[in-house]
Amino acid sequence: MRRLSAIRHTHQLSNSNATRVDIQWMRALAVGLVLLFHLWPNRVVGGFVGVDIFFVISGFLITSHLLNKPPKTFRDVADSGQNNSRLKAISS
Repeated sequence: MRRLSAIRHTHQLSNSNATRVDIQWMRALAVGLVLLFHLWPNRVVGGFVGVDIFFVISGFLITSHLLNKPPKTFRDVADSGQNNSRLKAISS
């Protein structure tokens, strides 16, 4: 029951338009770890932790987006991919 309330609390936080400082700090940490690993690959151990942090952040953001605006049909999911390809075509 406690875990469910934490999920609801996170869902409520993700509904706001405010910048999530905790997410920004995790992103900065991940970028720093990957950068340090690429600068000194023989000296810095565990540079792949930065990539793992990116995966966690991506999963959190995708899940919070799906909880905030769940797709009603399969077409909603398929159209979201089309919109991204259209944006890429426009920007290039």
